Formats: sequence, structure tokens, C-alpha cells
Amino acid sequence: MKRFAQSDHDQYALDMLSEADVLKLFQIVHHLVHSPERIELATEDVITKSSADYLEIRTTPRNCLSGQSFRPYVKAFVSALRRYPDKAKGILSIDRYRHDLNMAREIITLALEYPDCLVGIDISGVNPTGIRTLRGNDLGACIETILDRPLGLAIHVGELACEKDQRDNTAAFTAIDRWFQRHPMTTCVGKIRLGHAIFLAEEHICLIRKHQLPIEICPTCHQFLGCWRNGQAHPVQAVYPEHTSPVVLGTDNALNFSTSFQREKELFLNAFPYDLANSWCYRFGQSPVA
Repeated sequence: MKRFAQSDHDQYALDMLSEADVLKLFQIVHHLVHSPERIELATEDVITKSSADYLEIRTTPRNCLSGQSFRPYVKAFVSALRRYPDKAKGILSIDRYRHDLNMAREIITLALEYPDCLVGIDISGVNPTGIRTLRGNDLGACIETILDRPLGLAIHVGELACEKDQRDNTAAFTAIDRWFQRHPMTTCVGKIRLGHAIFLAEEHICLIRKHQLPIEICPTCHQFLGCWRNGQAHPVQAVYPEHTSPVVLGTDNALNFSTSFQREKELFLNAFPYDLANSWCYRFGQSPVA
């Protein structure tokens, strides 16, 4: 990011990389990664700087070139991933504040074109005062489309304590429940993972337990959000109190939260009651390996 800012002679971005809070840093990174070439460079940098054996990297496609589709962005992302086929796979992210149903379908279609390196679709985006462009019935239709394809679904739920999040939680869980009714023998392991799952109604908790939907916990992110402090019970423990619950550990965004998987693991092992033996290697497309 510093090299990009220097290349652009962007002193403001260079200063903000050291000073910005987490949410502002997201904006600075998006501002600097503004071309397919930089997407490819940044993706490769994430892969080569990580000591992890396996990574799932998510990125939100954008129209980097005026008048064009998301394709140049996705092709640049894929180009970097393909140089490290055993270490890294990609997840394309649908931003529910920027993408409508047609855009979401385009992103899903692009993901299906690269089955060797794109393993899932993420649905996320946080803006407490913003208006969502993918919500309600459209959100439900998008979820069922993803689940009907050979793709994993990573979806943020219960991230905000507000009415619009609760409505979309209901739309999301209704779609997931409807899909499992049509596919009763399908396991959600390696197919679905929930992000956050903090602010949930009892009906949502019941559906999570019913289908044993895995929840990804990112301790540093949740500390930043103010929904958990070390030494306190995490909200997910109200959903899954059992020691062997399907909980997965992640970093969310290592750059923005100044963290690493090792740091998240240490936080988790010191503060959470779960046995992660079957979750260390949770990967889209396959069952966890102890």
C-alpha cells in the first residue's frame, strides 16, 4: 500500500496508512488498489507474506476500467491465485450496499468460470447509516443461487444491532432453511460459514442450531466492534455453548486489524471454550480435517 501511495504521489494516503482507524483504512486501501495490475500485485503480496499453509482470500470486485464489467478485476485476482494453487484460493465478495441482484449474479457467474481457484461467494458490507441495495427477497434469491452452485457461501449475519440487519438476517436464514428442506441430506460443512453472528433474534439462533451452521470468529475484529472483551463470554457462546460446536477461527482482515492467524489463535485459546481440533483446516469444498 505504501508503494502504491508513493507511486501516485499521494501524501494523504501515505499519512493515513499509519494514522487511520480501521474503517478509514478500508477506504484508503480501496482508493489505492484502483487497477487490475494493482489487484494482482496486492493479491500476490498477501499470499507470499503469509506463513499460513492455506489461505482463503476474499475480495470485492469493482469496475476498475470505465464502462467495463467486473471481469478485469476478477481476472487479475485469479492470475495471482493461479501462481500458488496449493496455498491460496479466492472468494468473491458481494457488497450488499453497492451491488444489486443483477451485479450479484454477474459476480457469481464469474466465480463459476474459475473453479480451480475461486471456491466461494461472500456476502457482506457494513454501513450503519447506509441503504442496502441487496436485501429482502433479492438477498434470499442470491443465497439460494449460490447454494445451488458448486460454491461455498460466507455470509455476515448479526453484525449490527439495528432493524435492517435483523430483517436481512431473517431473509438469509429463511433462504438457507428453504434450501436445506430441498436438500435434506446435504451437510453445511465446507458449504456455509457465518460471519459475526452477534446480534441475533431467538428464531435465528434456532435455525443456526438446527442446521449446525459453522460460525467464524475473529477475536480482534470483535474487540474493535466493541461486542466482546477478553475475559467476557463471547456472544457466540449464547448460540453454541457446547465444547464441540462448529466454530471456525479467522483473521477477518490482517492488515486493517494489525493481526495474524497466530495472534487470533492465542486470543481464542485463552478466551474461548471450544475444541477447534476439527476446524483448523475448514475449507470450502471439503470437510474439516483434524
